[in-house]
Amino acid sequence: MAEYLIDLHEVRARTSLGRSTIYAMVKSGTFPAPVKVGGKSIRWRANELAAWIDGLDRTTNIDEDD
Repeated sequence: MAEYLIDLHEVRARTSLGRSTIYAMVKSGTFPAPVKVGGKSIRWRANELAAWIDGLDRTTNIDEDD
């Protein structure tokens, strides 16, 4: 599989997380860190983000009686 990089906009779209939450999670080590691609530009490795998403707990707290 070819590796590709995605920007913050795409990361937010794939995770439904806000910018501040993403950066806080990166800082705490619970979210994949971005890579510098030049100057101030950063991107995330798509395969690392996909692995993070795959590792999320699949349980839900939906009450079927509601």
